[in-house]
Amino acid sequence: MRKENVWLFSPLAALWALAVWLRHKLYCLGICKSKSVRPLVISVGSIAVGGVGKTPLVMKLIEELSLYKGTLLTRGYRGADEAIMVKRKYPFMEVAIGKNRLKKAIEHQEKDFLIMDDGWQQRKLKADVAIAVLSDDVLSSKYIPQGRLRDMPIRLKEADLVVITHPKDGKEKEKWKEKIHYYTDAPVVFAEYKFSKIIWLNQEVDLQAGDEVACFCGIGSPHFFLELIEKSGYKIVTSLILGDHDAPSYEELENLAKQVKAILCTEKDFVKLEKSSFPIGMIEVKYCVIDGCDSFHTSIIKIKKEIERRRA
Repeated sequence: MRKENVWLFSPLAALWALAVWLRHKLYCLGICKSKSVRPLVISVGSIAVGGVGKTPLVMKLIEELSLYKGTLLTRGYRGADEAIMVKRKYPFMEVAIGKNRLKKAIEHQEKDFLIMDDGWQQRKLKADVAIAVLSDDVLSSKYIPQGRLRDMPIRLKEADLVVITHPKDGKEKEKWKEKIHYYTDAPVVFAEYKFSKIIWLNQEVDLQAGDEVACFCGIGSPHFFLELIEKSGYKIVTSLILGDHDAPSYEELENLAKQVKAILCTEKDFVKLEKSSFPIGMIEVKYCVIDGCDSFHTSIIKIKKEIERRRA
């Protein structure tokens, strides 16, 4: 769709905004009700569509709360690649897949905590801790399908913590803080992904800085992944950008393999691959809080204290 034709989406965006406002109004008036469960419910979500960094944050929370019994509540959208990834990496963490998060929460009331992935729009289940994740300048966007907003920015007032992923620099951080504090007094922290290592699918390749690679990804914000590869010292010769949650075909992988020494992908893409003769490596990343560490750790301490209180 050309930029000059984006205005065609304006009526649909207006209808979306109206529907979102009406739905939340029904909950505010008590006509629709949110229900609580015994475990602590941590909702991780966003007011925007696209890759903002929710899944890496969810994985960070799982690591922080690994001493407790928890369940990840996920919708399992389009193949449930995130759910598979979490289950493989954290076998101690149960994963419940289903659109009805309240029903799944009731089935897991013996747990200490529940993480509701992409949960900001799932209001039937009451969240005890609400974490909003944002990236880029989504607050200046328009409602879908005209833009990336899927929820009202005013809902940020419900956040207990706001996490901004991949800020460009200190100046952008200050702009973010000013914008966020217009809606909420919740602490704002900044995070980014850093290269950890490469895990190979079937054959290990000795990659050195400057080596030419191909890459593919089916994630919401592919530019973050491409930047990470370049910062790691590898030269991207060609790339295949797929739709979010999509997987490459055999022919597409074969074409990439002909051009380079190795093919690199994200962890989310890696779990969708089967045995292959192609030299495919997964970029494993570390999720790092780069600004606001004290606020982040304070939030984790509060979560742990509440879990302990409910266990008593």
